[in-house]
Amino acid sequence: MLRLRGRSPIPFDLYDPITPLPSIYATRAREELNEVVTEVSSHLERFRLSISSLPHITCPTDDIFLLAFLRYEKYDHANAMKRLENFCAFRSLPGEGKPEWFQYDSLDRDLYKRIGELRYLIPLGSTFDGTSCVLIKAERLNFDVVTFHEVMCTSQIWNDVMLLDPRVQIGGFIFLMDMAGVKLRELQRMSDQQVSEFGCKYFQEALPLRAKKNDLFQSSRRI
Repeated sequence: MLRLRGRSPIPFDLYDPITPLPSIYATRAREELNEVVTEVSSHLERFRLSISSLPHITCPTDDIFLLAFLRYEKYDHANAMKRLENFCAFRSLPGEGKPEWFQYDSLDRDLYKRIGELRYLIPLGSTFDGTSCVLIKAERLNFDVVTFHEVMCTSQIWNDVMLLDPRVQIGGFIFLMDMAGVKLRELQRMSDQQVSEFGCKYFQEALPLRAKKNDLFQSSRRI
């Protein structure tokens, strides 16, 4: 079981919009993201108006999607718009990003079963103060079963799930990768410089997910 700062984690579950968010998120949104509950609606209205004036941007305009960008940039509209533009460009323009990572309909129907059976991505829940945690067991990534491209595509699906979760928008996330048992051959198949560069670009300039910690380690016990 994951323990951070001596506090037990909250078990993972998918976001349920009907269930009110725990009070810790309201506190963190106010203190860390400059969120004022009574002003959120006006921020969303202004942001939608700005988007409508830019014909080169095509994206969802529902509250939860737009809040991901506003919250990431602490309600600085200019920065939120820049990140949204980068997000749309990366996912749609070959010269700017990797649109092929997001063509989910083109994936084999049995891919999700194969990915699920590898059990390499493990949601660990969240810390006591509301930061989500995800563990990657790199040893379980079998590139004879799935291709690196398929792994990148399915990873974006998971990123999209987190992007639309208010708990992750507010609390951020911790990314852990366990490298124990990874063989050199598999490591080489994961080491694509271009993919790494594009992945970093997407996370740093486009994806509105706050990474609180990224850590590679080697575990000494079975998880």
